[in-house]
Order: sequence, then C-alpha cells, then structure tokens
Amino acid sequence: MKTHLIIIIALLLNCSTRHVNHTDVECNDIKEIMIYDKFSQPFTNRKTVFTDKAIVTNFCQEIKKLKPVTSVPVVKANFGFYELKVLYVSGDKDDIDIIYTKYDGVIIRFNGKYYKNNDLDSVMRGCLASDEWKG
Repeated sequence: MKTHLIIIIALLLNCSTRHVNHTDVECNDIKEIMIYDKFSQPFTNRKTVFTDKAIVTNFCQEIKKLKPVTSVPVVKANFGFYELKVLYVSGDKDDIDIIYTKYDGVIIRFNGKYYKNNDLDSVMRGCLASDEWKG
C-alpha cells in the first residue's frame, strides 16, 4: 500500500511540472518572453515583454544553443541577474536566469540546470537597449 501511494505521488508530480530540455523548445509555441531586471536596481521590478516573432525566434534559437557547464558554478557570488519567463501558447512556462557571476562569467540557469551561451546574453541586452524596453 505504501509503495502504491509513493508511485501515485511521483506520477502526479511528474505530470504537474514542465521540465523541458532546452533543445526541445519549439519557437512557434512561444507566446511571449518577459524579462525582469534584477541587475541594476534590486528593489525595483522593471520588466519588459517581447511578443514580436522575430525577437522571440532569435531568443529561441539561442536557447537551443545552450552548452551545459562541466562543474557547478558559484552563482551566489554575482553582480546581479535578469529573470526571464518564457510563456507558451499552451499556458506553460519556462524560467531562465542570466546571472553575472564573479568567477564563472555569464551563467544561464534554465529549469534548474546551468549552461553557458554568451550570445543569449547579447541578444537579450540588445533587445533591452532597443526601443522595445517598456520599463
């Protein structure tokens, strides 16, 4: 009986959470990308939302190029970060943090795993510098 209960709980947890591998992200399924600025002013919640297909596709292509890091980075020693919420047409979402660490450079946390891709950081900062910033 105890084993059945554990199996049922495990199945429910697996069905209720979405843990997509970064290579499985479908660009056409992304509805919008929200970026929260946790870098420059930690007590403000500056955010911008991108829904333009060209920008979303550019982000998506860089997400697919994420390279896993070989060792766990020291993310607590950082200069700040950007929090990205990737929202899908289905209502699901993925969380991405772009963290500026002291020792490991730019680290990307995608659904709890750590990656590198400086081009994703460049694309994001380029979009924030453009007229798309809604502050």
